[in-house]
Amino acid sequence: VIESEIITLSQIEDKAKPHLSSLDSVSDKKLYEKNYQQLLKKILENEIDEKLINREIDKHRDRLGVVEADIDRAVDEVARMNNIDKEQLQAALYGQGMTWSEYRQNLRGQIERARLIQFQVQGKIKIDDSDAKLYCIEQQKSQLDIYKVCASHILFQLTGKMSDDEKKSQLTKANQVSHQLTAGANFKDLAQKYTEDPVAVDGYLGCFSRGEMVESFEKAAFGLKEDEISKVVKSSFGYHIIKVHRREKQSAVGCEDLTYLNQMKNQLYQLQMEIHMKKWLKQLRKMAFVEVRL
Repeated sequence: VIESEIITLSQIEDKAKPHLSSLDSVSDKKLYEKNYQQLLKKILENEIDEKLINREIDKHRDRLGVVEADIDRAVDEVARMNNIDKEQLQAALYGQGMTWSEYRQNLRGQIERARLIQFQVQGKIKIDDSDAKLYCIEQQKSQLDIYKVCASHILFQLTGKMSDDEKKSQLTKANQVSHQLTAGANFKDLAQKYTEDPVAVDGYLGCFSRGEMVESFEKAAFGLKEDEISKVVKSSFGYHIIKVHRREKQSAVGCEDLTYLNQMKNQLYQLQMEIHMKKWLKQLRKMAFVEVRL
């Protein structure tokens, strides 16, 4: 409930439907339900934020000053970016079931939203070259001990459609292969024979940094030495046996490099945007009556 406006559970569940495919790999029923509830809460939080922003737009609409000429420029920009003319854009919209007036109204809302955030958030962010350089140096210090891991795995998949007996069978197969590797079997040969990874058919995953893999897999991979093979590791995708081929230290680029410094400035700007956006939304929640019953 936001003031007198109600967001129903069915509305949240409808918005969650396009995201359900991300849970397909979760085989455990309790974990699936936990992840599903987290998904619903995340969507609800986003809906509350959007409702609060829309209330602010209504409150400051005159100050935002969006006129028809602004919408015309936005239409021209959309057509230019898609390399089509206005008539082709209209035809494409009609094909999607959207009228021209509805489309222009949507554009008006987007422009008003952008201006509101510019006034309330972006205008408070000031970043100069010295800020970017300091941020760059801090990032370089934090990356001194960061490695990429180059690894292979043998995957025994788990899916939500599997019965408990089928899941146990997958674990049994994974343990059997693990025992073969302990006895000295060739990892690549067993990977080519047993892995159920549809992409890495020979088991090789390439090199990856922290944050690129699911947590349990990453923790196991980064804990291995070169040429070391893990025990069976469970993730949302199934059971893995991981072999690390090498660990590569990531090279650092100097903070005097203008191109890299500009990248750091953009990163810092995005970081500050997120921080200030969260602060602003928190203030909006304090000023409004918001009750969550999920």
